[in-house]
Amino acid sequence: MGLGDIDTDYLNAIAELTGGRYIHASNSIELENVYIMLQNYITNNYCFSYTVEKNPSINKRNLTIALKDYQISSSQLYQLSADDSDSVNDQKDVQIVDEDVFHVTGIQPKSLSVSDIKHGSNFTLQGVGFQEGMQIFIGDYELENVKCSDTRTATGWIDSPIPAGQYNLKVVLDNGLTEFKPKMINVFRAGKVTKVKLGDLLISADSIGQIKDGQILASGNVMIDGFLHLEEDIYIEPFNQPDDFFYGHK
Repeated sequence: MGLGDIDTDYLNAIAELTGGRYIHASNSIELENVYIMLQNYITNNYCFSYTVEKNPSINKRNLTIALKDYQISSSQLYQLSADDSDSVNDQKDVQIVDEDVFHVTGIQPKSLSVSDIKHGSNFTLQGVGFQEGMQIFIGDYELENVKCSDTRTATGWIDSPIPAGQYNLKVVLDNGLTEFKPKMINVFRAGKVTKVKLGDLLISADSIGQIKDGQILASGNVMIDGFLHLEEDIYIEPFNQPDDFFYGHK
């Protein structure tokens, strides 16, 4: 950490060699903000351990941790390998599944704008266990002309405009088996960007855009100041926002 007139190249080199990050503060106020950021990073990391007591013989499991007071949660699919060591999926879009099960792992595009979908849009689903006759819903909107190129890939067309917002994904097979993915598709009011600066705070993500009045969504690989990485989407709500505020281009 550097304060005032210092050798930034030297401190950057030390940070890179030790796997850290160099942060420069030009005055005491910025230095105080750095300590607050570090404190938040340290105090918001937790380690959970648990013992499976119900149906311990079931191998593939889904772990969900929820903070009810904050109305947030995170889920993780995992299974035990043959040697009883944990085999954990660290990347949400990569799931550990059997070949003979039905499971949805992703959809493309995941983020688009109202104008992108105004005259219809094609979607591609990835997963396993797909079959002809399956139904795909984005919120209450059903995709048309659904086709399966194989058991892992399906395509469908939506032929109606969709308002801005976050939408759940639901896939239903002919036999009634259903896969539900909450908040899977983002529809932004206008175009999307990958970086936004709020004061001295830089937020980057795969997609950033406005989804409703007074709310901006940052989704996918969210980074704060290039230092804090968040697996979950974050919602940005500016204070004292002008009545005519609009993110993007009208």
